[in-house]
Amino acid sequence: MKKLILAVFIGTCVMAQAKPRPYVSVYGGGSGLQETDWSYTYNSTPGNKFKYDVGGVYGAAIGTSIGSLPIRIEVEYSSRKNDINDRKSSYGGDGDMTSTALMVNLYYDFKNFDGLYDYLFESVYPYVFIGVGGVDAEIKVSSPSWLAGTASETVFAGQVGIGFGLEITDHIIFDLKGRVMMTEDIEFTGITSPTSKLELDKPIFAEVLAGIRFQF
Repeated sequence: MKKLILAVFIGTCVMAQAKPRPYVSVYGGGSGLQETDWSYTYNSTPGNKFKYDVGGVYGAAIGTSIGSLPIRIEVEYSSRKNDINDRKSSYGGDGDMTSTALMVNLYYDFKNFDGLYDYLFESVYPYVFIGVGGVDAEIKVSSPSWLAGTASETVFAGQVGIGFGLEITDHIIFDLKGRVMMTEDIEFTGITSPTSKLELDKPIFAEVLAGIRFQF
């Protein structure tokens, strides 16, 4: 028991002495929005779908490492836009959906793993991450004419991803990562009239991002 207490005490001291490394990061990339099923107050025909073009996404984050652990936590802001482009189905349409997200992300950096660097340069390391937060989405529909309008809504979202960090210097890291972000169902109220509702079924974004992290 005394040995366990001593080990915990030593570990706590080591953690206390390890200085956190705060950082800021910026990035940009491509955002693909999977086609979504939708229903409308005055038209609930099964099989209605919106299809989207690949759009752009950009964002920034501020975060920090946690002691000597290979863990980082950050707050991230991002913005994206995807054009609606579906003229093939009977209820296809034109317009776009823009969205901004505020997420809290937790990263795990795979550093100092025996054998891992046999396959990678010493300055490159992989990582995985998860995040939760909120997405503020705005949809603009220009056709079909009976659905034309604009509405916005804020919903809960989560994301998972994987990436690689390239340490250019001790303070500058190049990041390349991919992620999938999914929101809950989005119910846009008042798109064509005060009582109308347009509901999208759990939009899923798949994104590839490249950016720079400035570590202090």
